[in-house]
Amino acid sequence: MEDQFVIVTIFFGSLLIGFSGAASPGPLLALSIKETLQNGWKAGPLIAIGHSILEFFIVIGISIGINQLLNSDFIAKTISLFGGIMLVILGIQTIISNKEVNINDTKEPSNLNSKTLLLQGALVSLSNPYWFIWWVTIGATLIINSSDQGILGITSMYIGHILADIVWYTAVSLILVSGFKFLSNKIYHYLLLSCGIFLFLMGIYFIYSFFSI
Repeated sequence: MEDQFVIVTIFFGSLLIGFSGAASPGPLLALSIKETLQNGWKAGPLIAIGHSILEFFIVIGISIGINQLLNSDFIAKTISLFGGIMLVILGIQTIISNKEVNINDTKEPSNLNSKTLLLQGALVSLSNPYWFIWWVTIGATLIINSSDQGILGITSMYIGHILADIVWYTAVSLILVSGFKFLSNKIYHYLLLSCGIFLFLMGIYFIYSFFSI
């Protein structure tokens, strides 16, 4: 009975910590807003699932000790450079394509590509060096503490963490979609433009970090 209580505590602790991370502004949130505006509400949960699949492998990696490798300056600099370049490209694409889309196109998207959104969720996470920093510090601590309960403890921690991401990004997408009827095309384009600029600036910042780390 005591072990079950510990497992439940691990789950809810991870869920709450996960919400604090998911709610923080960053490239993944900007991507979710952009894709929701262009593809509808399913974009949010699909991006979050792609993000969660990547985190499944990072949890396994940290569990077997790969966090020491991820902590190296070389790895951090490499992630900053290539991740920054990817975000700059994604930001530019968003800015350029901004005026080619219409708010009415998002209501029933006919070209929603689930695999692309899953991949984007993973790649944008992978491009963010701070995602790695979170996992080799806070995430690694959660895994170590959960490992006292074996595989069940680590699994409970992982499920709690990814559930926070999926719930949060689904909620963001649903809120955006429900607000479509109140959005004019002008505001819609400003939102997309803002997301594109944010992704571009985050990319520039990560590239700058490559030279300053």
